Amino acid sequence: MCIERNNERHELNIMGSDAQSKLPIVDFREENLIPGTNSWVSTSNLVRCALESYGCFIALYEKITLEQHNEVFKSAKELFDLPVETKVKNISNFAGSGYGGNYPIMPLFEYMGIENGANLEATKNFTSIMWPDGNDCFCGTAHSYCKLLLELDQAVMEMMINSYGVQNYYNALIQSSFYLTRFMKYRVPEENEINIGLIPHTDKNFLTIIDTNRVRGLEIETRDGEWIDYQPSPSTYLVMAGEPMMVRALFLSSSLSVYIKTQTQIFIYNKYCTNNLNINVLLCKAWSNGRIHAALHRVVIRGEEEKYSIGNFSFINGMLQVPEELVDGENPLKFKPFSHPAFLEYCKEGGPTMENAIKTFCGF
Repeated sequence: MCIERNNERHELNIMGSDAQSKLPIVDFREENLIPGTNSWVSTSNLVRCALESYGCFIALYEKITLEQHNEVFKSAKELFDLPVETKVKNISNFAGSGYGGNYPIMPLFEYMGIENGANLEATKNFTSIMWPDGNDCFCGTAHSYCKLLLELDQAVMEMMINSYGVQNYYNALIQSSFYLTRFMKYRVPEENEINIGLIPHTDKNFLTIIDTNRVRGLEIETRDGEWIDYQPSPSTYLVMAGEPMMVRALFLSSSLSVYIKTQTQIFIYNKYCTNNLNINVLLCKAWSNGRIHAALHRVVIRGEEEKYSIGNFSFINGMLQVPEELVDGENPLKFKPFSHPAFLEYCKEGGPTMENAIKTFCGF
């Protein structure tokens, strides 16, 4: 992938050679994470381009070692092997947290949420509920892993905001963020059982980062209607934009000439699912104007191996609004300030069944 902006050309590597996968890869290794350097600025532009063009990208991120990856997914299996009467003790009023799954329409899916898992006390509290006698291995492994996913989330946010030229908003946005770490399991379907792990949906949180145990099944729809089968590989993580980000991005976006030349493989993971499962997937088509896109995605289990995933989902506590510096005659204000928690409740109560849920919720 190439980006041309201000007569500069930015190259984005594409991994793999399978024509079924066509999502971009952004390199988040240490040399690209030093703010202000040429490589950081270039990477920031690639982040924005990927989110505008695809709504997601694959982050090459090596801070989480292969050993840490294997340990946390071993812990995930240990977690889901607990009795149901233990798992249901993980209770939360926050949609998508707590314990849930085994839905009639998605019988293979099961999840456990840890709110602010990068906070040691939060992880300790969750661990004590699941293992009253303690489980230091799970607690330490999960906490360290959550912290590293959070670092990637904040790096993506800083790069995106910098690329749009509104750096002054970064600290306030991060300080108002709330994070949910979700452990997810998809069992193998029984004979004659539906193989849907997750129905097609878009995310209602701000930003999503997903890791998986290398088992395939996640699929994402491109803008031209093609479903791409994600083939996981080491040190790669799916980064996805949620619908609330589209509201901000609609006004953050300035002129950017993009030339995309892709031919391949690797990408994605999933999800934010409210109790109402009929989630609208057409939001950005009416008003994103080619900017940040919330991609439709699903999980289909076709093999004979259980699939485990872990996701970091960011939300905004309080109000989201378009920076006044980015509203002018050519970009008039189209959305009112809105509460992210209120939008989640709106979606839970039926908003996702409406076309253009965010526009219906807070548009002029």
